Amino acid sequence: MCGSPPNPAVPCYDMYMVRYDGTSEKWATKLTSSSASLPPYSSGKTGPDVYMIWWYAHHGRIVYDGTNWAAYFGAAISTSEGGCINIHQSDRMKVVNPSGTITDSRDSFDWGFSHSGYERITYDERSKSFASICKTDSNNRLMPPNNWDATIYPVNLAAADLGDIVPDSVATSNKYCSAVSNGDGDNAKVHLIHYDLKSKASEDIVLGGTVAIWCHTPQKWASLGGDNHVFSAEEAALNTGAR
Repeated sequence: MCGSPPNPAVPCYDMYMVRYDGTSEKWATKLTSSSASLPPYSSGKTGPDVYMIWWYAHHGRIVYDGTNWAAYFGAAISTSEGGCINIHQSDRMKVVNPSGTITDSRDSFDWGFSHSGYERITYDERSKSFASICKTDSNNRLMPPNNWDATIYPVNLAAADLGDIVPDSVATSNKYCSAVSNGDGDNAKVHLIHYDLKSKASEDIVLGGTVAIWCHTPQKWASLGGDNHVFSAEEAALNTGAR
Protein backbone atom coordinates (compact mmCIF):
# COMPACT_ATOMS: atom_id res chain seq x y z
CA MET A 1 0.00 0.00 0.00
CA CYS A 2 1.08 3.59 -0.60
CA GLY A 3 2.44 5.75 2.18
CA SER A 4 2.25 4.47 5.75
CA PRO A 5 -0.70 2.05 5.89
CA PRO A 6 -2.39 1.17 9.20
CA ASN A 7 -0.50 -1.39 11.25
CA PRO A 8 -2.09 -3.78 11.96
CA ALA A 9 -4.08 -3.67 8.74
CA VAL A 10 -7.66 -2.40 8.94
CA PRO A 11 -10.20 -5.19 8.23
CA CYS A 12 -12.00 -5.08 4.88
CA TYR A 13 -15.60 -6.03 4.19
CA ASP A 14 -18.21 -6.17 1.43
CA MET A 15 -21.59 -4.46 1.22
CA TYR A 16 -24.65 -6.69 0.80
CA MET A 17 -28.32 -6.15 0.16
CA VAL A 18 -30.29 -8.79 2.06
CA ARG A 19 -33.96 -9.68 1.58
CA TYR A 20 -36.08 -11.27 4.31
CA ASP A 21 -39.60 -12.67 4.09
CA GLY A 22 -40.33 -11.89 7.74
CA THR A 23 -38.89 -15.11 9.12
CA SER A 24 -35.83 -16.03 7.07
CA GLU A 25 -33.30 -14.73 4.58
CA LYS A 26 -34.35 -15.12 0.93
CA TRP A 27 -31.17 -13.87 -0.69
CA ALA A 28 -28.06 -11.79 -0.02
CA THR A 29 -26.51 -9.94 -2.95
CA LYS A 30 -22.99 -8.53 -2.80
CA LEU A 31 -22.83 -4.94 -4.03
CA THR A 32 -19.04 -4.54 -3.93
CA SER A 33 -16.48 -6.37 -6.07
CA SER A 34 -13.85 -8.11 -3.93
CA SER A 35 -13.51 -11.89 -4.22
CA ALA A 36 -11.14 -14.75 -3.41
CA SER A 37 -9.22 -14.06 -6.62
CA LEU A 38 -9.36 -10.27 -6.24
CA PRO A 39 -9.00 -9.45 -2.52
CA PRO A 40 -9.93 -6.04 -1.08
CA TYR A 41 -6.35 -4.74 -1.18
CA SER A 42 -6.13 -5.95 -4.83
CA SER A 43 -3.88 -8.71 -6.16
CA GLY A 44 -0.66 -6.70 -6.11
CA LYS A 45 0.82 -3.22 -6.34
CA THR A 46 -0.25 -2.91 -9.98
CA GLY A 47 -3.46 -4.94 -9.59
CA PRO A 48 -6.94 -3.97 -10.84
CA ASP A 49 -9.36 -1.71 -8.99
CA VAL A 50 -11.42 -3.27 -6.19
CA TYR A 51 -14.59 -1.82 -4.65
CA MET A 52 -14.97 -2.75 -0.98
CA ILE A 53 -15.89 -1.48 2.49
CA TRP A 54 -13.05 -0.14 4.64
CA TRP A 55 -13.02 2.06 7.72
CA TYR A 56 -14.04 5.02 5.56
CA ALA A 57 -17.66 6.24 5.72
CA HIS A 58 -20.02 3.64 4.27
CA HIS A 59 -23.56 4.51 5.37
CA GLY A 60 -26.29 4.05 2.79
CA ARG A 61 -29.98 4.03 1.91
CA ILE A 62 -32.33 1.63 0.10
CA VAL A 63 -35.36 2.62 -2.00
CA TYR A 64 -37.94 0.61 -3.96
CA ASP A 65 -39.48 1.34 -7.36
CA GLY A 66 -42.26 -1.23 -7.10
CA THR A 67 -40.12 -3.98 -8.63
CA ASN A 68 -36.44 -3.42 -7.90
CA TRP A 69 -34.43 -2.13 -4.96
CA ALA A 70 -31.67 0.47 -5.27
CA ALA A 71 -28.87 0.85 -2.72
CA TYR A 72 -26.78 4.04 -2.58
CA PHE A 73 -23.90 3.88 -0.12
CA GLY A 74 -20.40 5.05 0.74
CA ALA A 75 -17.59 2.73 -0.32
CA ALA A 76 -13.83 2.44 -0.74
CA ILE A 77 -11.72 1.64 -3.79
CA SER A 78 -8.26 0.06 -3.89
CA THR A 79 -6.50 1.42 -6.96
CA SER A 80 -2.95 1.26 -8.30
CA GLU A 81 -1.21 4.64 -8.22
CA GLY A 82 2.50 5.08 -8.87
CA GLY A 83 3.32 1.43 -8.34
CA CYS A 84 1.44 0.99 -5.06
CA ILE A 85 -2.15 0.51 -3.89
CA ASN A 86 -3.96 3.61 -2.65
CA ILE A 87 -7.43 3.54 -1.09
CA HIS A 88 -9.98 6.29 -1.69
CA GLN A 89 -13.51 6.92 -0.40
CA SER A 90 -16.51 7.69 -2.57
CA ASP A 91 -19.98 6.26 -3.21
CA ARG A 92 -21.64 3.57 -5.28
CA MET A 93 -25.20 2.77 -6.41
CA LYS A 94 -26.52 -0.61 -7.50
CA VAL A 95 -30.01 -1.87 -8.42
CA VAL A 96 -31.13 -5.40 -7.48
CA ASN A 97 -34.11 -7.24 -8.99
CA PRO A 98 -36.63 -9.42 -7.10
CA SER A 99 -34.52 -12.57 -7.58
CA GLY A 100 -31.51 -10.93 -5.95
CA THR A 101 -29.52 -10.24 -9.12
CA ILE A 102 -27.81 -6.93 -9.83
CA THR A 103 -29.54 -5.49 -12.86
CA ASP A 104 -28.56 -2.88 -15.42
CA SER A 105 -29.98 0.55 -14.67
CA ARG A 106 -29.40 3.92 -16.29
CA ASP A 107 -29.12 5.37 -12.78
CA SER A 108 -26.61 2.94 -11.24
CA PHE A 109 -22.86 3.53 -11.15
CA ASP A 110 -19.67 1.98 -9.80
CA TRP A 111 -18.07 5.15 -8.47
CA GLY A 112 -19.50 8.59 -7.79
CA PHE A 113 -17.68 11.59 -6.31
CA SER A 114 -14.95 11.77 -3.71
CA HIS A 115 -15.14 12.26 -0.88
CA SER A 116 -18.81 11.74 -0.09
CA GLY A 117 -21.18 11.61 2.85
CA TYR A 118 -24.91 11.58 3.60
CA GLU A 119 -25.78 9.53 0.51
CA ARG A 120 -29.50 10.08 -0.17
CA ILE A 121 -31.72 8.47 -2.81
CA THR A 122 -35.38 8.38 -3.83
CA TYR A 123 -37.50 6.88 -6.57
CA ASP A 124 -39.23 9.50 -8.70
CA GLU A 125 -42.53 8.28 -10.14
CA ARG A 126 -42.62 11.24 -12.52
CA SER A 127 -39.46 10.28 -14.40
CA LYS A 128 -39.52 6.58 -13.50
CA SER A 129 -35.96 6.88 -12.28
CA PHE A 130 -33.84 6.94 -9.14
CA ALA A 131 -32.56 10.35 -8.02
CA SER A 132 -29.56 10.81 -5.73
CA ILE A 133 -27.80 13.59 -3.86
CA CYS A 134 -24.80 13.69 -1.54
CA LYS A 135 -22.53 16.01 0.40
CA THR A 136 -18.94 16.20 -0.85
CA ASP A 137 -15.71 17.97 0.06
CA SER A 138 -15.14 18.58 -3.66
CA ASN A 139 -15.71 22.34 -3.45
CA ASN A 140 -17.81 21.80 -0.27
CA ARG A 141 -21.29 21.36 -1.70
CA LEU A 142 -24.36 19.23 -2.25
CA MET A 143 -24.42 17.67 -5.71
CA PRO A 144 -25.78 14.72 -7.69
CA PRO A 145 -23.22 11.90 -8.02
CA ASN A 146 -23.51 11.74 -11.81
CA ASN A 147 -22.99 15.44 -12.58
CA TRP A 148 -19.73 16.99 -11.38
CA ASP A 149 -20.66 20.34 -12.94
CA ALA A 150 -23.78 20.81 -10.80
CA THR A 151 -23.58 22.59 -7.45
CA ILE A 152 -26.98 22.32 -5.81
CA TYR A 153 -26.03 24.04 -2.57
CA PRO A 154 -22.68 25.22 -1.08
CA VAL A 155 -22.15 24.11 2.52
CA ASN A 156 -19.83 24.45 5.48
CA LEU A 157 -18.67 20.85 5.90
CA ALA A 158 -18.38 21.17 9.68
CA ALA A 159 -21.99 22.33 10.03
CA ALA A 160 -23.83 20.47 7.28
CA ASP A 161 -26.04 17.43 7.82
CA LEU A 162 -28.28 16.36 4.95
CA GLY A 163 -31.82 15.01 5.27
CA ASP A 164 -33.72 12.99 2.69
CA ILE A 165 -34.41 13.81 -0.96
CA VAL A 166 -38.16 14.10 -1.66
CA PRO A 167 -39.82 14.80 -5.04
CA ASP A 168 -41.95 17.93 -4.96
CA SER A 169 -45.67 17.85 -5.82
CA VAL A 170 -45.43 19.40 -9.29
CA ALA A 171 -45.76 16.74 -11.97
CA THR A 172 -43.69 18.61 -14.55
CA SER A 173 -41.05 20.26 -12.37
CA ASN A 174 -38.45 17.49 -11.97
CA LYS A 175 -37.52 19.18 -8.70
CA TYR A 176 -36.89 17.92 -5.18
CA CYS A 177 -36.85 19.14 -1.59
CA SER A 178 -34.29 18.43 1.12
CA ALA A 179 -33.54 19.68 4.61
CA VAL A 180 -29.91 20.58 5.27
CA SER A 181 -28.19 22.19 8.23
CA ASN A 182 -25.69 24.88 7.32
CA GLY A 183 -23.85 27.62 9.15
CA ASP A 184 -20.52 28.29 10.80
CA GLY A 185 -18.41 25.92 12.85
CA ASP A 186 -20.21 24.05 15.61
CA ASN A 187 -23.71 25.39 15.08
CA ALA A 188 -26.07 25.76 12.16
CA LYS A 189 -29.58 26.55 11.05
CA VAL A 190 -31.83 24.11 9.23
CA HIS A 191 -32.66 25.07 5.67
CA LEU A 192 -35.30 23.70 3.31
CA ILE A 193 -33.98 23.78 -0.23
CA HIS A 194 -35.86 23.29 -3.51
CA TYR A 195 -33.78 22.19 -6.49
CA ASP A 196 -33.37 20.19 -9.65
CA LEU A 197 -30.34 17.95 -10.22
CA LYS A 198 -28.67 20.26 -12.72
CA SER A 199 -28.24 23.63 -11.04
CA LYS A 200 -28.19 25.73 -7.88
CA ALA A 201 -31.19 25.42 -5.55
CA SER A 202 -33.95 27.82 -6.59
CA GLU A 203 -35.33 28.26 -3.06
CA ASP A 204 -33.65 28.36 0.35
CA ILE A 205 -35.95 28.69 3.37
CA VAL A 206 -34.68 28.81 6.95
CA LEU A 207 -36.80 26.58 9.19
CA GLY A 208 -37.33 27.02 12.93
CA GLY A 209 -36.96 30.77 13.28
CA THR A 210 -33.64 32.35 14.26
CA VAL A 211 -32.36 29.79 16.78
CA ALA A 212 -29.35 27.88 15.57
CA ILE A 213 -29.16 24.14 16.17
CA TRP A 214 -26.26 21.99 17.15
CA CYS A 215 -24.49 20.07 14.45
CA HIS A 216 -25.05 16.37 13.84
CA THR A 217 -28.78 16.52 14.55
CA PRO A 218 -30.83 14.30 12.23
CA GLN A 219 -33.39 15.84 9.92
CA LYS A 220 -36.28 14.08 8.19
CA TRP A 221 -38.35 15.48 5.34
CA ALA A 222 -41.17 13.36 3.95
CA SER A 223 -44.10 13.72 1.60
CA LEU A 224 -47.65 13.31 2.92
CA GLY A 225 -49.15 13.48 -0.57
CA GLY A 226 -50.13 16.44 -2.71
CA ASP A 227 -48.61 19.68 -1.45
CA ASN A 228 -48.26 18.40 2.11
CA HIS A 229 -44.94 17.51 3.74
CA VAL A 230 -43.67 16.96 7.25
CA PHE A 231 -40.30 17.96 8.69
CA SER A 232 -38.65 16.94 11.95
CA ALA A 233 -35.29 17.75 13.52
CA GLU A 234 -33.60 17.78 16.89
CA GLU A 235 -33.10 21.37 18.01
CA ALA A 236 -30.92 22.87 20.73
CA ALA A 237 -30.94 26.44 21.99
CA LEU A 238 -27.32 27.55 22.18
CA ASN A 239 -27.68 29.31 25.51
CA THR A 240 -29.08 26.30 27.39
CA GLY A 241 -28.23 23.19 25.46
CA ALA A 242 -31.74 21.90 26.23
CA ARG A 243 -33.21 19.55 23.65
